Amino acid sequence: MFRHLVGLGPAHLSPGHIVDAFFVSATTLSFYFKELHGAVLVLLRKNKRSLFYAADYDAAAFPIDYMTKNCCRRPAPAAQEEETLAL
Repeated sequence: MFRHLVGLGPAHLSPGHIVDAFFVSATTLSFYFKELHGAVLVLLRKNKRSLFYAADYDAAAFPIDYMTKNCCRRPAPAAQEEETLAL
């Protein structure tokens, strides 16, 4: 569902649109969006009694940047590391 929101851009979507796209119940959708909103990956906009959701691109970029910089690199072999340090 998050991927679907990201692919649609910054527009806020109604739950009805998303239910139709995924063939899930409104209750299931509500659960997922509550979790995504709690993880600060989805923005929530209220308009009277209606809710609209959108991906929070800035918040989603942080864990991806962190993992790319800190988690996904392999350590350099010792000999290569010494050559790099000598430069």
